[in-house]
Amino acid sequence: MTRSPGDVPLELINLKVGNEKGAEPQTITLREYLTNLDQYISYPAKFNPENTPLVTEKDTHILVSAQACFLPIPQQGKCDFNPVLFNYQSRKDSPAVLAILISTEGSSATVIDNAHDRTSWGQTLYFNNNGQKTSLTGERLSDYKENQAQTIAQQQNISLEEARSQVSVAQDVNMVMIVQVPLKYKELNYHHVAFAASVSACFDAYIEDCDYDSDYSNYNRRRRSDMEDAVIGHGEDQGEHLELGGHKLERDDRSPIRVTVQFYKATSNGIVDDQDLQNICHCIDTAYTSADYIGSLVVGTLEKGQLGLGEARPTQPAPSTQAILSPPKDFLEVVNPFAPHQHPKT
Repeated sequence: MTRSPGDVPLELINLKVGNEKGAEPQTITLREYLTNLDQYISYPAKFNPENTPLVTEKDTHILVSAQACFLPIPQQGKCDFNPVLFNYQSRKDSPAVLAILISTEGSSATVIDNAHDRTSWGQTLYFNNNGQKTSLTGERLSDYKENQAQTIAQQQNISLEEARSQVSVAQDVNMVMIVQVPLKYKELNYHHVAFAASVSACFDAYIEDCDYDSDYSNYNRRRRSDMEDAVIGHGEDQGEHLELGGHKLERDDRSPIRVTVQFYKATSNGIVDDQDLQNICHCIDTAYTSADYIGSLVVGTLEKGQLGLGEARPTQPAPSTQAILSPPKDFLEVVNPFAPHQHPKT
């Protein structure tokens, strides 16, 4: 199997802001967001004055990859969930990544230090709702549209059928983007060769709570796909959002900014058919539409684009002088992905 990340011009990445202050949403570019990050956080007083620019001259393009994710959501159900991110270089006093969680409802920046908002093996990413952290929610598109129609019918005193014709849904309601901005971090001391790593971060999703029917008496009826797009929202407030944690942020330009585009699908039984797979393939392909270069992380091939840059990709990482040989000495204290699952920690 091959994975083909694409190099996309930084100027083409847009996101919404305003959620961090409880304001009306506005659309800006990722460049604007990173250049003036202090304007797009809930607690500007905690912005470290020693922070340096997070966009460099090298950041003409960002590295984009896409994936489809499934949420267990039955009809009339809803699911709370959180993406989880773990970075091997990050430590409590030295985050190596600034992560930005982006949905149609807004953008939420947080440092990855492997110490806050912990789950069994990584750090939970939360939506920033006016300074409060909340989980993401998933709802079936059909249920969402029906609920919207019922609201319109009540507000306008019209028939439900007429209200259904007025419901409009944005094309990207099932999409979440996770931006990873590399930061300079304190070098760690390694003891012995344990593994070699070329990918600095791992993703997972933590499903907190789903309104799921466990009655399988109609098992045969369920042996068909009921997959559809999931509409991504956010849930109840759970306390103050970590944001930047008061850390000094300095861009590590040896590595490119990365964006993972996630397309969420709702399913009650995990069954997909050919039509579902074609739909998923189409969603993933859209993430690469603007890619100038397409390369494979697995087989190491490269298809040259039209940038006049020769064989070098604009997101090619700079050679590292230090190989990653083993986990940090406090790896087991931070997280051990091979240990039995633990209860989430905050």
